[in-house]
Amino acid sequence: MIYQDIFNRKFYILNILLIIGLVAAFYFFINKTYWDKFDYLKNNKFLKMIFKLILPTFIAGYMWFVSIPIIQDKPLINKNKYVVITGTVTQEVVDGGLLGLSRSIIIKQDGMEYEFKVAWADNNIKKGDTVLVTYLPHSKYAIIELKAEQ
Repeated sequence: MIYQDIFNRKFYILNILLIIGLVAAFYFFINKTYWDKFDYLKNNKFLKMIFKLILPTFIAGYMWFVSIPIIQDKPLINKNKYVVITGTVTQEVVDGGLLGLSRSIIIKQDGMEYEFKVAWADNNIKKGDTVLVTYLPHSKYAIIELKAEQ
């Protein structure tokens, strides 16, 4: 399995989304004519400022919780140094997040449960299966592989 390609793809997609969000936030923050189209915002500076700050607030949250952790993991991706654990699936891969675009899994190892964001996973992983988890320590993105029965 080519872990570096999978993690690099995830890194670039997340950072492209950040750039698109920053451009959109900057555009809507400076553009006065867009906000004047709405009658209820024309004469209300306070409400207009609230609407202008919503997108930058989401972008700041995205940076804090998504971009910074994956950027911290980039040197590890370049060096092919990942954390590898073996555990038992306690919750199968489930879709979640906005529009179901993110997937997560919960793995139990040594009595502790760990939740990972799935970058890639084998098909047909079921509760109780033993899996090999290769993940990035800051962002918790993981590649989940079924462990061969011994």
